[in-house]
Amino acid sequence: MSRLRLGVVMGGNSAEYEISLFSGCGILSNLNYEKYDVSTIIIDKSGDWHLYFGDIEKIKSDKWQENISDFRRVEFTNSGKLIMCDSAQDFKTFDVVFPILHGFGGEDGKIQGMFELSATPYVGCGATCSSVCMDKYLTNTILEKHGINIPKWITFWCNERKVIAQMQAAVEKSMEYPVFVKPASNGSSIGVVKVKHESELLCALEFAFAKDEKVLVQQAIEGSEVECAILEGRELIVSVPGEIEPCNEFYDYEAKYLKPSVLHIPARISEAAKKEVQLAAKCVYELLSCRSMARVDFIVDKRGKPWFLEVNTIPGFTEISMYPKLMMEAGLRYSELIDRLIELAVT
Repeated sequence: MSRLRLGVVMGGNSAEYEISLFSGCGILSNLNYEKYDVSTIIIDKSGDWHLYFGDIEKIKSDKWQENISDFRRVEFTNSGKLIMCDSAQDFKTFDVVFPILHGFGGEDGKIQGMFELSATPYVGCGATCSSVCMDKYLTNTILEKHGINIPKWITFWCNERKVIAQMQAAVEKSMEYPVFVKPASNGSSIGVVKVKHESELLCALEFAFAKDEKVLVQQAIEGSEVECAILEGRELIVSVPGEIEPCNEFYDYEAKYLKPSVLHIPARISEAAKKEVQLAAKCVYELLSCRSMARVDFIVDKRGKPWFLEVNTIPGFTEISMYPKLMMEAGLRYSELIDRLIELAVT
């Protein structure tokens, strides 16, 4: 039986480039190479595509370009083929692609749309769903209309920056400090600032606007940050909630990837709260037309009430990421999880 031709795509010209490399290495390290003919594709920070032949460890340290013989630049065409840029000759087609691209260009529907145009099966949510889920404004708007509990929030557009006093007044009219200021379409908490006093709001807004033209301000809620992993199959697998105990004041980029935060699986919340989180996560997944996989994040307040924070259509697959750990708790080893996701893409 011939092996399935699998392309694993990582990197990308987003602020989450390094995290994508870590996630990609996690997948490459847990693949069954007897089942898959694997090609590693790395998109560099300028957006160029490369077929990589070298050692996985060089990807982790972002030194994969050190040896010119380890990679060749390629283009992924609308016909679903990789073409060598120096020969313009067809190189390889894929039976399925696993895009493990976080953030801009990878999680926002762009690359999913490209694969759909080329009729190339791929792992993960569809283009429209990915685009909506990446935009916190659109996500919150849809979910709020369907009764999902969301902390108070308000959105500002870039052209409103000139009326900062009005923006501040609008925030203080609808919520109390502390609040979170966050770019509408960034992941990994990039650009997110916790604002404890009105004197900090202007700087936080400017910082967020440097990352995105649309910015959310959201009421901070004291409680436990929990995450629920979802995987499709004969029946939808909704994991037990896992809890993040961040090393910093909140679960920011540093706490997610650079310093060791503590993960509690299952979360240290009541059984009733766990069930409520699972039910809400399933509702979010279905309302946003997710498919294949997603991770849904909540804050559970002191009364045990879950409040929706965000949905991740390409969750982290690093060694310390919550999604594969939660699936392991549900009975799926990392390699089995990858197999399941690839099967979903090709069936």
